[in-house]
Amino acid sequence: MTRTVFYIQNDTSFKISYKGSSGSDWKDLPSENWTIEPGSNSGNHTFSMGDPGVFESDHWGWLYFTFVGDKEIPFFVYGLVKSEKDFGDYGAGLSVNGDPKPRSQSFPRGKIGSSYSSDNMISITLRDSDLVGEDMSVTTWLTDLTRIKPDVLNWNLAKLHYPGSHDAGSFGTPKHPAILGITQENWQCHDENFYGQLKKGIRYFDLRLRYEDDNRFWPRHGIAHQVGDALAENDHEFPNDTLLGQILQFIKEHPFEFLIVQLDFDNAEGKLDLFWRTVFNAVQGRLLAYPGDNNPVPTVRQARDDGHQIIFFCDKNNLRPSDSNLASTFDSHIWPSSSMLQGPWNQESWGSLDPNKVVHDINSFMNKTPETTSRTRFWGAQCQLTPSFGNEGFSKNPSFSPRVLAGIMNPFTANNLTSNVTWKRRTSIISGDFFTEDLVLKIVSMNL
Repeated sequence: MTRTVFYIQNDTSFKISYKGSSGSDWKDLPSENWTIEPGSNSGNHTFSMGDPGVFESDHWGWLYFTFVGDKEIPFFVYGLVKSEKDFGDYGAGLSVNGDPKPRSQSFPRGKIGSSYSSDNMISITLRDSDLVGEDMSVTTWLTDLTRIKPDVLNWNLAKLHYPGSHDAGSFGTPKHPAILGITQENWQCHDENFYGQLKKGIRYFDLRLRYEDDNRFWPRHGIAHQVGDALAENDHEFPNDTLLGQILQFIKEHPFEFLIVQLDFDNAEGKLDLFWRTVFNAVQGRLLAYPGDNNPVPTVRQARDDGHQIIFFCDKNNLRPSDSNLASTFDSHIWPSSSMLQGPWNQESWGSLDPNKVVHDINSFMNKTPETTSRTRFWGAQCQLTPSFGNEGFSKNPSFSPRVLAGIMNPFTANNLTSNVTWKRRTSIISGDFFTEDLVLKIVSMNL
């Protein structure tokens, strides 16, 4: 019988402890509580399992390990064997949420950190980002992160990695269903409203608004208007079917989470007092004050201790209200995008439909921007491909929709960028379209 041999590399921050095995016919197993130190591998010790050539429940094999952070957390290494049936090739990986008693012909979740060689040797690399899923919820990731890694409380808020939403308000059925032949598929960037995105772990919102004839502010995406929920019912009512209502609902439910809104406002002339009065009536007590360009960004602990959960960014030169009281709050609590939240974008690269061109421009920005090394300012890496009006067939071809383009860019981001050493050291906000919970968790895990 052919046997498959496993080597384990421990690239986590924790000591890995072996707890036992089940399934298959494991051989060469160590004694219980045998450990692999951080940065080490299993050395001369290997694990091997039989390759029966069929795919049934009793041919699965699990190795049980734990890692010890604030508490002992189990995870499972699994072996996927070659089958006569069409279930795929050899593989191996880590399943944080694996079922220790899998059903016949079922696949555990998460083929992580694995490689296979023709001589039936499989190496498995365990990383912090692989282990965190058991102990961290995307809904409460900052709360969980500060428990797993308490030193995060002392980080300035710009040092964190934030999953973000490009054109965050573009999620609903538009009030203008078709404009110049452009359909919902051409502009929709998300499936969830703000509350749903927050529950999924999104913490940065690229919000683009326009004042409409019903005296309310609505999200827009280019020439498509009213593409999501209204900002508020009026300047003092914020039900849960409005953007501000959804933000309030979430931060009340999760008082240790933190979010960032970057505002762009079209058709703002004469409406800025109404807009800022609406925003301040809703969230003024939760806004983190702007410290000034020459002062340090507050820490996670400082924001948490003061009960501040939101930063609003905008172009402060063009969106200042005229009312003196509103202007005073604006000056003290709204942060300038120009100095505190920069980031690269140009239509040529982002509209090329080539992830490599997007990443090239983002890397170039990092290389010429010292703040990305010092982590003293927020900045945005837009990891989405942008449909272009210049592309032939834009209004007819679904390949030019953000959803389809996210199917190209998001796997590239997950597989190539979230594990990149430079990106882990220097990025701040990583935003895009149609982010999945798995991708959000990978971005969040860059904080470990």
